[in-house]
Amino acid sequence: MDIVYLFIDNNKFVVTKTGNTFCSITIDPIMTKGVNRIELQFEGHESDNFNKTRTVRYQNNGELGIGQSTQGIIGNQMYKCGQIVSAEVDFEAVPHTLNFYVDDPEQPIYIRNVPKSIRFYVFVCQTGASFQIKRFETLIQATPRVQPPLRVVEYGKY
Repeated sequence: MDIVYLFIDNNKFVVTKTGNTFCSITIDPIMTKGVNRIELQFEGHESDNFNKTRTVRYQNNGELGIGQSTQGIIGNQMYKCGQIVSAEVDFEAVPHTLNFYVDDPEQPIYIRNVPKSIRFYVFVCQTGASFQIKRFETLIQATPRVQPPLRVVEYGKY
């Protein structure tokens, strides 16, 4: 039997485990309004395995994944351990949007028509992998786009 242990040390979530068990951690609250941003920093996590059901994923190879599609959407920056990865959902925009950032620069591909309620989640799969929530907040307004999007992806249509 595979066993997963998750412990928290100074706002850092560290996974220890036996076997090949994957670990998804959902982060409360469920968001339904405003502009919400989370910033995460990963360590010891170089794999791109993940749970694909009803999700939008920013994989460490820079690809976006939506739902159970096995084809990634190429165009965003790859990220490595130690970099800050951010996701910002804007429920004030019509339709709702989800933008990604790596060490602050916005990524050229974003998601439109985000569902009316979402929850951020983090996926780690390697023993010793960890992530730290650097910031999780509601913003006064959405971060303005500096560059035009390379591609807009419709949630639920990819």
